[in-house]
Amino acid sequence: MTLPFPSPTVPASGQAEVFLRYLDYFRESVLSKVSALPDDEVRRSRLPSGWTPVELLKHLRYVELRWIEWGFQGREVQDPWGDGHGDRWYVGPDETPDFLAAALRTQGTHARHLGHLDIVVELAGGPVGE
Repeated sequence: MTLPFPSPTVPASGQAEVFLRYLDYFRESVLSKVSALPDDEVRRSRLPSGWTPVELLKHLRYVELRWIEWGFQGREVQDPWGDGHGDRWYVGPDETPDFLAAALRTQGTHARHLGHLDIVVELAGGPVGE
């Protein structure tokens, strides 16, 4: 799925909505680029640091988990550093690009709900839903 770049001139209900539009856009841009790679390239590194495209997918999912659920919402997170092994990003051989893309999208969906903010805005007479 390709999303258009979020225009700053499109009305938004607030800063949170603008922020979420940008997160959605950049998340889908990453997923689009990785899905365009041949299968043998998604686990191959072309960089001195050694990270691969699938490692980046997993890392982004965990960054959103750490910032939104663990950091902002203060939720208990079972393994907030699950994207790493030692001092490197890590993807197991059973973690496919499709699985990692779905995990990133699922994490993004959780971020979209905005939890407590949805309730406060609704009680204050603001918009209902996403």
